[in-house]
Amino acid sequence: ALSIVFYGHSTDINCFMAWGNMVLDGTSNFYTSGAFADYPPGYMYICGALSWLCRVLGISYGTDGMALLFKMPATFADMVSAYLLYRIAKEQKFGEKGALLIAGAYAFAAPLLFVSGAWGQIDSVLALLIVLVIWLLQRDQRILAGAVYGVAILMKPQALMFGPILAVAYLLQIWDDQERWLWRIVETVLAVLAALATLALLSLPFQGTQPWDWLIRKYVETAGSYDYASIEAFNFASLIGGNWKPSSMLVLGLIPYKSFGMGMIILSVLFTSALYYFGRKRSKGALYLSGALVVLLVFTFGHYMHERYMLPAL
Repeated sequence: ALSIVFYGHSTDINCFMAWGNMVLDGTSNFYTSGAFADYPPGYMYICGALSWLCRVLGISYGTDGMALLFKMPATFADMVSAYLLYRIAKEQKFGEKGALLIAGAYAFAAPLLFVSGAWGQIDSVLALLIVLVIWLLQRDQRILAGAVYGVAILMKPQALMFGPILAVAYLLQIWDDQERWLWRIVETVLAVLAALATLALLSLPFQGTQPWDWLIRKYVETAGSYDYASIEAFNFASLIGGNWKPSSMLVLGLIPYKSFGMGMIILSVLFTSALYYFGRKRSKGALYLSGALVVLLVFTFGHYMHERYMLPAL
């Protein structure tokens, strides 16, 4: 309903539609054509598929109908996430009523209604993939979890915020399974290879004449292109006047916020890793909680944060 009422964030929606058409015209020169494209290749496949569908259905470019169609992946991701949360809650013995309440609380959360429906952003797609990674890990499908994490990184760079806590989870599974520690090491290596293979294979059509490390450069370039302490994020940087201020602004007149933010990110990772270490045997939800907390802490104290980066914590 909100997708119909609101056109969406015009800059983002127009970018998605333009990228979809560019994909249909060819992928090899997508990132070298000179056109603005600050998203990695993962979501470009979805944009291309939606543009193709618009042509098949006769939906004109830039119309409300096309904008509506481009909002559907995020809305669909919200629906799937709600169902997945229902499944997870039932597995953890919340009961039918408790599981439905948890799924409903997510499905009708105001940020999701706004970000997915009204605004048309895709953070819900990333959230779904991360929850799926943790769900697969808990079902002992470690290699497949690695491949899905590769897709998440290719979808949005913010997936990297979960990397350290997932690495800790993999290492602690080796430590906890003393009888099969060697196989656990092999599984972990294969999971890393699965993530890298997914990144390499899905990004290959977009490489064209670019050097082998083009994707790494793309991520670094994208992060540096928003060199602000905070970008509309309701966090510590904004609290001290850093909204849309350069990340070089001084904290208490002493250190650049970029340095402060990096230090706080490291402390946040260490803190949540310690919590997971002590909580993993007491609660099946420890990895979900640790993942959510690390995102909230990085969002609160880190630099380059947009307002939507805390959404996966929901």
